[in-house]
Amino acid sequence: MLIPQVRSLRPVFTPTRGFDRMLDEILADFPSVETVRGVFPAWNVTENETGFVVEAEVPGFTENELEIRVVGDELALSGSRESIKVDGSVNVHRRERFAGKFTRSIRFGTTLDASKVDAKVKDGLLTITLPKSEAALPRKITVRSA
Repeated sequence: MLIPQVRSLRPVFTPTRGFDRMLDEILADFPSVETVRGVFPAWNVTENETGFVVEAEVPGFTENELEIRVVGDELALSGSRESIKVDGSVNVHRRERFAGKFTRSIRFGTTLDASKVDAKVKDGLLTITLPKSEAALPRKITVRSA
């Protein structure tokens, strides 16, 4: 009796780097799994030559309810909000708005200039501008003849 030789299908189903990049581009506009699971606040982080910009969704928070700390290459955002109080004559059917304390942090891998960090909150969007330290900025080196 002949037994058919079975080849492994693993190489066929192993994603390549190109496939990974294509999948990342397709899924870029969808919320991350962390956001769907309830990580708060959701944020976007971008970088340019001189620093980073963090945009965090903090609906209903005021500047007095948020705290921002920068140490070295790390940003920590925290805050708290009390739950909405209702009197005894009201039945609560659903409560989905975040209430309580939160802390979220991110490391940038580049030293930040904490003295120049700027933060503004408007219409539920907190924008934090984080300049890179002078030592982390690229420098143009002039070549001289000997």
